Amino acid sequence: MKKLLVLSALAVMASGAFAKTVIKEERHYVTPIEWGLASPLQLPFTVPYSAWRVWGVRLDAVLARSLDVYGIDGGLVGLTYGDFAGVQAAAFNWVGDSAYGLQLGVIGNVAKGPAGGLQLAGFANYNPEVLAGIQAAGLVNVNGGFYGLQVAPA
Repeated sequence: MKKLLVLSALAVMASGAFAKTVIKEERHYVTPIEWGLASPLQLPFTVPYSAWRVWGVRLDAVLARSLDVYGIDGGLVGLTYGDFAGVQAAAFNWVGDSAYGLQLGVIGNVAKGPAGGLQLAGFANYNPEVLAGIQAAGLVNVNGGFYGLQVAPA
């Protein structure tokens, strides 16, 4: 189901719909594109950042904060308070719930809920829940349970 949502969001973007295409869903808002300079200076900004679900692309210059991100996330620091699925690349990535896909962090990656996929970090990966996939870090990998491959000096 999540894959279908991501593909739908990318199709909307390709058709020329941008941040003005916003629909209300269960007291949360959905946008195909989110741009952030330094939160709270991010578009769209009509409601608090904690109410936005990004189904498409989130880009930030310094810091972007959202409820959920499904798709591509890139920038300096990405904070997702709920779920993440897709590709995430930043200096530091923080996901408050489940994370599935690829997380690339120059400094590190945090996924507070169950995770699956590939986590690559310059220094550390942290996941207090179960991670199924591959974790590789320049210094340390920490998780509550693990299925797959881990590579780190500590």
